[in-house]
Amino acid sequence: MLVLRRSIGLLVLLGLCATEAVAQSRSALTGHIAPQIKTSTKLGRVPADEQVGLGLMVKVDQDLLDRTLKEIYSTPFGPRHYLTPAQFAQKFGLADKRQRLKDFARGSGLTVDDADDLPSSLVVKAHGPASAVENTFGVQLNHYRLPNGKVYHAHETEPTIPVGLAEHMSAVHGLSNVPDLLQPNYHLPASGVSAQAVGARPSALGGMTGDAGAGMSPADIKNVYYGASSLPKGNGGVTLDGTGQTVALFELDGYNASDIALYEALYGLPNVPLTNVLVDGYSGAAGGNTVEVCLDIEMVMALAPKVSSIIVYEAPNSLSDGVDLYARIASDNLASVLSVSWGLNEPAVGASIMNSENTIFQQMAAQGMTVYIAAGDGGSNPQSVLDTVLDPGAQPYVTSVGGTSLAGSVGAPVETVWNNGGGVGGGGGVSSQWPLPSYQPAAGIGVGGEYSTTHRNVPDVALNADPNSSPYNICVGGSCTTGTPLVGGTSAAAPLWAGFTALINQFRHTFGAGNFGFANPIFYSMGQAGFAPTYTYAKLFNDITVGNNKEGASTLYNAGAGYDNVSGWGSFRASTMVAASYPPAFAPTGPLTAYQVFSSSVALLWSNGNGNGPLTDYRIDYWDYSQGASTTSVITTTTTFYTVTGLIPNDTYFFSVGALGSNGLVPPIPANVAGLLVSAVTNPAVAVSNPIGSGGGTLTFNTGNPNNTLITLSIPPGAFTSPVTVSLAAAGTLPGATSAVGTLTGTGFGAQVNLVPNIEPTGIVSMSLTYQPGGVTGLDPSKFILARYDPASSNWVPLTSSRSGTTVAAYTSHLSLFQIMQSVPSSSVKSVKIFPNPLRPALGHTAMTFINLPANARLRIYTMSGVEVQDLNADATGMASWNGNNLRGMPAASGIYYVFAQDAGNTKTTFKVAIER
Repeated sequence: MLVLRRSIGLLVLLGLCATEAVAQSRSALTGHIAPQIKTSTKLGRVPADEQVGLGLMVKVDQDLLDRTLKEIYSTPFGPRHYLTPAQFAQKFGLADKRQRLKDFARGSGLTVDDADDLPSSLVVKAHGPASAVENTFGVQLNHYRLPNGKVYHAHETEPTIPVGLAEHMSAVHGLSNVPDLLQPNYHLPASGVSAQAVGARPSALGGMTGDAGAGMSPADIKNVYYGASSLPKGNGGVTLDGTGQTVALFELDGYNASDIALYEALYGLPNVPLTNVLVDGYSGAAGGNTVEVCLDIEMVMALAPKVSSIIVYEAPNSLSDGVDLYARIASDNLASVLSVSWGLNEPAVGASIMNSENTIFQQMAAQGMTVYIAAGDGGSNPQSVLDTVLDPGAQPYVTSVGGTSLAGSVGAPVETVWNNGGGVGGGGGVSSQWPLPSYQPAAGIGVGGEYSTTHRNVPDVALNADPNSSPYNICVGGSCTTGTPLVGGTSAAAPLWAGFTALINQFRHTFGAGNFGFANPIFYSMGQAGFAPTYTYAKLFNDITVGNNKEGASTLYNAGAGYDNVSGWGSFRASTMVAASYPPAFAPTGPLTAYQVFSSSVALLWSNGNGNGPLTDYRIDYWDYSQGASTTSVITTTTTFYTVTGLIPNDTYFFSVGALGSNGLVPPIPANVAGLLVSAVTNPAVAVSNPIGSGGGTLTFNTGNPNNTLITLSIPPGAFTSPVTVSLAAAGTLPGATSAVGTLTGTGFGAQVNLVPNIEPTGIVSMSLTYQPGGVTGLDPSKFILARYDPASSNWVPLTSSRSGTTVAAYTSHLSLFQIMQSVPSSSVKSVKIFPNPLRPALGHTAMTFINLPANARLRIYTMSGVEVQDLNADATGMASWNGNNLRGMPAASGIYYVFAQDAGNTKTTFKVAIER
């Protein structure tokens, strides 16, 4: 018994040791060490009882966040389903995660700030004595003095947290509190130039003429960017002035409301309700950068004078307080647009702050907020750090606003890149932190050698910011004519874009379309393709092609046609951009065709209408015709086809399709053209021959073979211009499985199609064959395709195919002999085969097929000038298909294209293909 007791005691001891080891296991939080300590003087350890404020950053599932944003922004213009803060909190489990962080803080001797306990906030705020903070995060806090004499606390090692908390917490902010890092991006006119009474413009400013006074007024701004065109009206003839919209401003200083009242009185503007939200104990008092706050408020009012509210969020100037401020704006979710005019060069920020900001900006995007951030006023040398860009303007989920200069006259402006020299000019360049976002093409769209194909490029758009040639007149310090009322900088450009977007949102809301939301995907689509002939790039943006933002030893960056890293896509053309934010739709054109019919789904095909752009939204309505069920609707951005799933087998459905735009739901195609009665299951038919005319039809054949049960041929209306008798039968003896373009293995299951007279269809038809698993032993069904036999070459031609259960289907414009075959993917992209090449749509070619590729190989297609046209992936059979359209769904032009192929092992090859239209 003694031995047994000792054994038990030993086990208990081992268990306690293991438990203690788990409890002490720690995980490091990286990117938290302040870069400023390298140039600071260490003064000594922070007293144990000194209070330290903290922000614990909630960690969210990034994959889920990516999928959520992709789903929300899948419909460019239609009513998007943004999340409310409560829905965001529920979807990402914020209640549980926030509770875990609060329990951790309280268990560590810290106090949770209950007054700031916002359920949808990504930050849990707490505070406590320095000794408890040090013990909680395994750091030593020291005081440091900056070269300018200001003192702060920070740490020299990365903080750690218990391993079990790592899945719930991504960062802790406040362990360092370097003051006054974030800088406003406003600039005053050059030395010696001062404001005079309104109506007497200083001659020293030169440049812009014809404005109403010392600096640009709201009327001047509208005259420049609206031109002779007035803004379109909203639905019901609503005048666009910001009514019903709320704009938020991020500020690290305060202001006096009396200055705003002076601006309103000066220009006869209505009194806009102002709301101040003070965060992290900020007093709201006007300080040394009150010019920035007044500028932001007044520029929003200049373009949106009747906004329902401008919410001014204010906090102390530190990076951690900035994160708290962003989190408060997101969790409040009271505004549809946010403008930020403060920034810091990326190397001085630190990865943990930037990553936290990024997550919050993604929350804002998920909730439908548009965020504009000044790109900076230091050209390519912001804040004396050569060839860097500013955070948060370079964040991937915000719209970065660069600066331009105006010359000429208000009625006939000439816009170039803003660069006054001496380190004063519009910011722009390439981020060192963020990879290339999906909305920026990898092939390059900017000035050669300057646009990055691997990292985030900024800015995205621009607007006048020159304090010398075209300053804005503001009211600040109790005056509109003395002190510093003439101001420029990207700090003016960003809030002007925000005010303009309030008008866009008002326009969209009158049609029930909701907020504009995250703007960059739409802006880049506007820039690259436009939306329709009415809304081309040149009609949406003022393309800035002259100037650069070079400073110091930099050789970058230059303006050029289209996108560039100094002005982005350019400044807005107000009237057409408002209209394009939710363009009118034209009725889709018939016929509405069921080109594939499976057991519980129907694939529909239609034309995109006369004038609809490639991003027009369509709404498909359908209902169970036989049971009289209520209508089901689905919105799709695809302009030519959609597969309706979840149908009841053997029931009959009625389908119609309409287009969504600023004119509402355009009436669907008339029933006699678009109405389509189609069974969700094509029942085996006894007949194998049928006359088919211009109306099309579906022919089925039950083979009676237990392994090869059903053959279906769907011929859409218009495929034949004159009646033809189509016969469908099971194939007899099949030719050997030889192919000039790939390795194929026959299954022996085939179909024979005969036509009398012997003419080929002028459109696409669909062929599907169903097999039984017992008949394909030894083969891999995931690699099954349909192949068509070509008697002229004695080869089987593989067709781009789809697989649903035991049915294999493909489209074809030639009818002959078909077979289910196994296509074996190649081991190298270098063995790729292409047919037809060139693609000749006029000859009936519907797609260019790539075969003999490795499974999942990637193909990127570019023009000869390097513009990306399409991005494809081979399927499990080693096949990919290109229908000749570009990334926006528009037909690519005739010409030669480069194809870059790459497999999972990073083997690459390049070849050329061509289109002849």
